[in-house]
Amino acid sequence: MKHPIKKIDSPRVKAKITPSAKPKKTQKESRPHSEIVNDLQANKIELEKQIDELRKSQARLEEINSKYLDLYQSAPVGYFIFDKK
Repeated sequence: MKHPIKKIDSPRVKAKITPSAKPKKTQKESRPHSEIVNDLQANKIELEKQIDELRKSQARLEEINSKYLDLYQSAPVGYFIFDKK
């Protein structure tokens, strides 16, 4: 049985990483190391938040799966699931 995929409205999820539209220059442009470190730290924090959200979602899905598995395994008779289709 197929379930519709729920759209996530989080701005983090909607954000797309796209290549820069600026043409590449032949000379190397250097940014200060502190700016690069700050960007990397911000990305790390964002990734950690996303990992936490994914872990919570996975735990919830495992809980739901276990609930229905127990329900169907311990049923004295068969169950049917009907879609609106």
